[in-house]
Amino acid sequence: MTVALVSVGFVILLWWTATAAVFWLDRRTGASGWTILGATLVLFASLVGLGLTSKTVTPGGAFLAFACAIGVWGWNELLFLSGAVTGPNRGPADAGLKGWARFRAGRGA
Repeated sequence: MTVALVSVGFVILLWWTATAAVFWLDRRTGASGWTILGATLVLFASLVGLGLTSKTVTPGGAFLAFACAIGVWGWNELLFLSGAVTGPNRGPADAGLKGWARFRAGRGA
């Protein structure tokens, strides 16, 4: 029962702390290069951690794997919210666009 309670507390604390950090970084810096670089370093460390914990069947391995998954999610969320993945175009695209021009306009939205 103790491991279950610690697990629930860990998940809630880490999830909401990471969410607050992503929101704070996005509001503070937007898509600045240093923020994206730092988030990408966290992504690589998280992917390495996931690889290392993939064969681990201990509670500690599960905690670490979850923390690494949050790192991957945080990178994705930060880049999405900052507009680094999505484009800066907020208005409607031209109605006559076709092919690659339409794709580029969609990517920029």
